[in-house]
This record gives sequence, C-alpha cells and structure tokens, in this order.
Amino acid sequence: MAGVTSTVVKESAEELTQRIKEATTAREKDKLQVLYWLKQEKAPAIKVIAKSLGHHRNTVQTWLCKYPSSVTLGNGKTEMTGKNGF
Repeated sequence: MAGVTSTVVKESAEELTQRIKEATTAREKDKLQVLYWLKQEKAPAIKVIAKSLGHHRNTVQTWLCKYPSSVTLGNGKTEMTGKNGF
C-alpha cells in the first residue's frame, strides 16, 4: 500500500514530545514529529505527514529508512545528527 510504513517507533510518545521540545533545529523537530505521528494509534499516511511538515514524501521516507539504523547513545537517546544518521 502506498503511504504505509512498517517503521516501528521505539520511543514512547511522551519521550518524543520531550525531545521535540529540546530539539535545536527545524529539521530535527520535523523528524521527531514524523515519529510522534507514526506512534499514534491511527497514524496518518506518509503523504499526509510530509505535506503537513512541508516536505516531499520521499524526504520523509528517506528519514524513516535511516531511523532504525540510527546510533543509540548510552543515555538511551538516538543520535539525530551526522550525514548517515536519522
């Protein structure tokens, strides 16, 4: 199905909300917002999420492809920076 993702978001909705507040760049906030929306019981389609954030759906899909392979830091947070990171 188009617009459906099989990404499993590991962080809780509360943790994502906190990390959105702590994010320092717009891109980081957008990436976390995508994860937050996907964590919802009735998550919107990728196309809808991308349009809401002002990004192309391929950009959001690229972020999600990189998400599971992001580096988890010792404090349990996922590294969001770097060329290959989420």
